Amino acid sequence: MAFHAEDGQVGNSSAYSWGKLAAVTDPKDAASQLVASLAKGEPSPRVGEALLGMGPQAAAAVPALVQAMDDEKISEDMGYAVLADIGKPSVDSLIPRMMAEDGEVDQYAVQALVKVGQDAVPALERALQNSQDPVLRRELQRALLKIRQEAERAAASPKAADY
Repeated sequence: MAFHAEDGQVGNSSAYSWGKLAAVTDPKDAASQLVASLAKGEPSPRVGEALLGMGPQAAAAVPALVQAMDDEKISEDMGYAVLADIGKPSVDSLIPRMMAEDGEVDQYAVQALVKVGQDAVPALERALQNSQDPVLRRELQRALLKIRQEAERAAASPKAADY
């Protein structure tokens, strides 16, 4: 399957298609090609969509994805969705992003950490212990509470295997 357009950039439809086919081909190969596209500094808007759904196999994309978000080459909502989907490998990149430059809490980062779930708990607890900022501490506590509530809800709900 052709992945790059003639100019060497990842084409919109090919990036999307590659991401969807990665589950049945080699996801690590797909992720590495998408990371290369991000690292070039001009990612297609579809690169985020292609990475979404790859989960931890796209872990190599975290640094390039964070840089693309900082450079506004990929939207924050898509970037955070991909980071949440990647899971545990993205936690250390998400924690410092909880506080935006204006001193406000970045709710996308908080939501991404909550979506990561239990794998984010140790890093959130460390950040809580080390933070002196009352606003950040409150958000860390809220994130931990949401994760615990989700875990309790999941444990209490009947599983299909129980029937």
